[in-house]
Amino acid sequence: MLVTKTNYLDQLTHLREEINIVDDEIIKTLVEMQRRIKKRSAGSKSDNGIVQYILEKITGAGNGLRDEFIFEVIETVVKNLSVEINCISFFDISPEVRKLLELIKERMEFSIAVGEIKKDQGLSVFNKERENFVKSRWMLEAAKKSLDTFFFHDIIEVILRESRLLQLEIKEK
Repeated sequence: MLVTKTNYLDQLTHLREEINIVDDEIIKTLVEMQRRIKKRSAGSKSDNGIVQYILEKITGAGNGLRDEFIFEVIETVVKNLSVEINCISFFDISPEVRKLLELIKERMEFSIAVGEIKKDQGLSVFNKERENFVKSRWMLEAAKKSLDTFFFHDIIEVILRESRLLQLEIKEK
């Protein structure tokens, strides 16, 4: 099938709309997590200890995502939300962590599809305008809800970096 410029642009537009929908769900999940998780007190368990604890409890939740990426996402959540394992039952956060990883996995699948189109059309993996748009959307949502914009910035940076990595792998095949 001949892929015309209009056709691949339509495909990219559709995939980006799908990514925006998934991003909205990721943001909702992060908002809920930020509102529910109690802050850590001084002298509590280290971030790495808490990250390891969470990773052990959610084995298989990020099926299909790189282990290093899952660790980085959870580490970012723990660091920014100052998760205190002693203050919450793990089961209070477990469904949200699982949902977050499932949504991120879905987002990565769309990102891979975008990468395939970029490869086929000889387009660059890095699209500064698109990334700035995505970051702006996330920051605006955080600000609207009076939430920690640094947290949202850190999470979207991790997600965008993984998206670029996946697309670079596709381009190099």
